[in-house]
Amino acid sequence: MLTVTDARRLREFEPLGGVMAPRGESHELQHDASPTVFVERAHAVRLRIDDLCQRRLAERWHSGARIEHCGLDEEFYCDSLDDGDVVLAAAGAARAGLVVEDELRHVLLLAREASWPHKQAADAAHDLASAASDRLAELARSSHWEVTAHLSQRLVSVWHEEGAILLPRCFCRLSVVVDGVNDGGHATYRWVEPSGAPDQHAIDCVVADAFEQSERLRTAEPPRPRVLPAVLAPDAASAVSHELVGHLLEADNWETARGFLGDRRNLGPSCLNVTERASAEHGWGAFQRDDEGMPTLSTPLVRNGEIVDQLVNKHHAAVRGSRSNGHGIRASHRDPAIPRFGRLETEPSTIPSSALIADMTDGIFIHSISSGEVSPKTGRVVLRIREAWDIEHGRRTTIRRGGTIVLDARTAFDGLIAVGDDLTWFNALCRKQGQDIPVADGAPSFFFSSLSIS
Repeated sequence: MLTVTDARRLREFEPLGGVMAPRGESHELQHDASPTVFVERAHAVRLRIDDLCQRRLAERWHSGARIEHCGLDEEFYCDSLDDGDVVLAAAGAARAGLVVEDELRHVLLLAREASWPHKQAADAAHDLASAASDRLAELARSSHWEVTAHLSQRLVSVWHEEGAILLPRCFCRLSVVVDGVNDGGHATYRWVEPSGAPDQHAIDCVVADAFEQSERLRTAEPPRPRVLPAVLAPDAASAVSHELVGHLLEADNWETARGFLGDRRNLGPSCLNVTERASAEHGWGAFQRDDEGMPTLSTPLVRNGEIVDQLVNKHHAAVRGSRSNGHGIRASHRDPAIPRFGRLETEPSTIPSSALIADMTDGIFIHSISSGEVSPKTGRVVLRIREAWDIEHGRRTTIRRGGTIVLDARTAFDGLIAVGDDLTWFNALCRKQGQDIPVADGAPSFFFSSLSIS
């Protein structure tokens, strides 16, 4: 029973959305339009050390609950898990007819009672960052450098029609930057389990990779602006697939993209095959259930160059009259669950990657991309080159840094001739609509007959 005080507090707690949408008549549509209660408790430790030996430690805790019906139609949330907010959130959900109070209390308490090793995480971040900075101080004496150790732990509980599900959401990374994040050397080690933390050898490798890249790029010039054949190493190729397939085929982006794509289903040649594999058992970007409690399905997106599916959450599934394939992800309880990919794989061929360069008389080898983004409204993709090499008569010659690749989603893959056999995975944090989540991109080398470099 609610007390008078609880009722007064409830009047101050208004829904963020509008009137609840009616449920559909089919069983599947009712299933995907059912209420979702999302609860989390999170702790993050971030330690940054720079070449002036300045140490900046930040710790952040947050916890809260969010209750949704049919995605964005009716929402409630609270930003803590004390007893008052538990009652408040439960009463708000009951008033909307979403869940009964006792069920919601149970879910909230599951997250509230979880223990978090705060000191252990802080100590681990300190040890990792210190080990890397000590090594960098020996190597990069005349360079500016920065080390960041970031450990984030989240316990998520999702309530839906099948009951309460506990979902760990943890990711950690050790980043090393030498002489600037865009123009210098950069290397990152990422892991998702405590047992995956880097040992001293792995730390030394991360430091060495960043330092050696900064040394290579120190005197490099930008590539000449022109149109020419190009081979993209797996690092760069994965960025192309990330923007042009992964984001393009997230349901909300896809609805916008149809404005410029129309009914076009062909995205590239027959060698282009892409599948979303977030349902993998382990790994960066993996999740077996999404943040709406739905099972995550391995989803083929492109087959033989043809678009065959998109990534949907409960809201977009209800609009389509279909079932969610389990890709509704949110960065925190304050954010709505939006369609996201977790692990995107572009399938390799049997062509040796070395053969893609061997017959090229004049071209460019793009080793890595520093950043990129796609506009769902226009289909314009911008990729900024970190490291590249001129190719002359099948050999890499002059190193380059900087430069930009601008692509149109409608024609970007028209020049793709072949993909290599060297599938490689890369882990990253991806931002969409202000939400950062861990994602992994796997791709082989790409060979383009022509690519415009500016």
